[in-house]
Amino acid sequence: MKHITTLFTTTWNTMTSSWKLLLTSMLIDAIYTTIFALILTTTFTQIFGSVQNMYTIMGNTPQLNLTNTAELNTLIQENQTFLNAYNHMMQWIIIFLLGIFITWTLFQGIAWYITHYMCKHKLSTKTFATRFLIITSIASIIGIIGLYTISILSTIGLATLISPNIISYITLAWIATCLYLCFFAYAQILHTTSITNYYTILTKHWKQSLFAYILALLFITTSNWILMQLYSTQPILMYLFMLFIALPLYTYNRIMIVQGSE
Repeated sequence: MKHITTLFTTTWNTMTSSWKLLLTSMLIDAIYTTIFALILTTTFTQIFGSVQNMYTIMGNTPQLNLTNTAELNTLIQENQTFLNAYNHMMQWIIIFLLGIFITWTLFQGIAWYITHYMCKHKLSTKTFATRFLIITSIASIIGIIGLYTISILSTIGLATLISPNIISYITLAWIATCLYLCFFAYAQILHTTSITNYYTILTKHWKQSLFAYILALLFITTSNWILMQLYSTQPILMYLFMLFIALPLYTYNRIMIVQGSE
């Protein structure tokens, strides 16, 4: 209990030590959230339209076994309309991934740099940017490979052995694990110079850093849930909650993860 109180107190003191940096961090998060929402709505509208067209074509194809990869490949190759819809979907998935990667790397890179600056950590801008880009790239590649593997396994027959709910939990667990390892690397970016060095630091600080990450994840999940509830019922309250609670909480969580990893 003492550890929790100390972590909360030191995080709060660090965050409020410079209102100028806090407001700058909030502005960066606000810009990132806005751009992220635009990318999400634009790309998913296109992807969902393509998926609808593909399902319509599959529904009009008699005796098609959706779990048979060979039959699906034949449909993709022989049906031009289906192929066009499939290509359109893949193009927008790539646009979505690239858009999120670029936006995250740019704006969250600045946000994490400000976080370390608030924690009195000194690292050149060039070195920080290079390490942040490398960490984000590695985490993205590992995350995408894992999600792709889960989707392939569920397609080729894993879904018949494990319920869709379990697969969803596995997917969420994989995403949460990748985010934890990525955020730990961000928090230890001053000392993370190689994979071996990263592993050594992780084995020493994983307990307290995991604790801080779980708290941050709980705060963000609750905050986002409240925002979603207010979005459809009280839009004015949603913006007020975003301004006075959610945006400062993003900065608070980053600081807590950094200080919880030390």
